[in-house]
Amino acid sequence: MSTRQRYPGIEFEQQHGGNQRHADRGRRGSFAFKVTDAAGDSATSPAINFTVNAPPALTITTPSLPAGVMGTAYSQTLQATGGVAPYKWSYTGSLPAGLSLSSAGVISGTPTGTFTGTSNFAATVTDSQTPTNATNGANLGIAISAPTLKITPATLPGGTLGTAYNQTLGATGGITPYAWSISVGALPAGLTLNGARVRLRALRRAV
Repeated sequence: MSTRQRYPGIEFEQQHGGNQRHADRGRRGSFAFKVTDAAGDSATSPAINFTVNAPPALTITTPSLPAGVMGTAYSQTLQATGGVAPYKWSYTGSLPAGLSLSSAGVISGTPTGTFTGTSNFAATVTDSQTPTNATNGANLGIAISAPTLKITPATLPGGTLGTAYNQTLGATGGITPYAWSISVGALPAGLTLNGARVRLRALRRAV
């Protein structure tokens, strides 16, 4: 039995099967198209056979993720092919502290905390097929490292006997807070390294 659906100036004739807004995968049918002009003349096409095939298998194509650095902004987008877009992403496991995964598959944020190493998680992508969504998963990891630890300044100004001396050391990189100590040699007589304040203080006395 044929049915017809009319639009302004166009009549759509379905010769076989039910009328659906979205074709289901694996569905087969035969359709004819009819057009009518302003004068009432019309033309009908021959029957057109069709088959709606299933989409390619849904697959995550991101094989791995680049490493990040503590305190530096990070952004990577997970990729997938097949299925029916749009996709939605989720995960189980642990992302590095400071990073999050959006439903669009974007991992972003700034790594924080004190943990350096690899955080492993399982990413899952879900497509928009109906009536049943397709899903696919992949195990991924993101390695986080600390920036190189450096002491500043590289040198210290000289001091004068009998004159108070006060200099503050600094550091960049690594993971705060810092702990300071003397690794090699000894400070000049009368100078001390003042713990967490990282100050060299003393009054050098003339002999």
